[in-house]
Amino acid sequence: GRKKVKFAEEDLRKGALYNYKVNNEITDLLGVQSKFKVEAGRQMAPEYVYTSRGLLRQVNMYYSFDDSKGLVATDLTAIAKMQFTKFSANNEAQVFCGQDFIEQLLNMDLTVHKEIKFEDVSFGGMSMKGWKNNFGTLNFVYTPVFDLLGFEKCAFVVDLKNARKYNKRGPKMESVDMREGAAETREAKRDIYSQIYAVALRGYNAMLVGPASEMANVGIALNNLTTTVTSITALPDPPTSDTAYY
Repeated sequence: GRKKVKFAEEDLRKGALYNYKVNNEITDLLGVQSKFKVEAGRQMAPEYVYTSRGLLRQVNMYYSFDDSKGLVATDLTAIAKMQFTKFSANNEAQVFCGQDFIEQLLNMDLTVHKEIKFEDVSFGGMSMKGWKNNFGTLNFVYTPVFDLLGFEKCAFVVDLKNARKYNKRGPKMESVDMREGAAETREAKRDIYSQIYAVALRGYNAMLVGPASEMANVGIALNNLTTTVTSITALPDPPTSDTAYY
């Protein structure tokens, strides 16, 4: 027979929280503006869901490096120059990196370019590797969700200090007792965390960086995803790349 495996409630909570955070990151990066209706259940009224434009869809600059050479020191200087000149509002930016990009960064030969020195810095509770030159400071951090999205070789340069977060509601915690009411009795209690917000990048200093072979099409792919969903019975898990409800 099948062997029953015990599980701890705390493990379920941690797993649910991890998935919730990952889905939120994907929403923040790839969301599109849309409105659609979700049928929550037979005993519950339908609800409208609103999504906003993701950060990667607000990118206005793209930088590609040579596939054969990989990321080199002159690329870092060029990225800093693009980021901190013309329309820049700050002289510091965050760089969220996929695993292959951060690997190239860490394997860079610093004996040849001794002027490049990385320092440990902190931003928004995240530990980062900061590099400063005459143009400004770039703070690099590995971002696992980039690997899930297929951006392992890419990095997202953004001035978060100049961004604006708009809160519509929340954060809010509420508990729903589902043990009584409706047509049947349920042995269940549901804790719900809800928050409605949107993040808008200001100015013209957001950049996606990656190898030339991939950057040729990534901008087109990000800006051409406009599928709208009008009514569904439930959100898919995980969402697919050709739908609007991230």
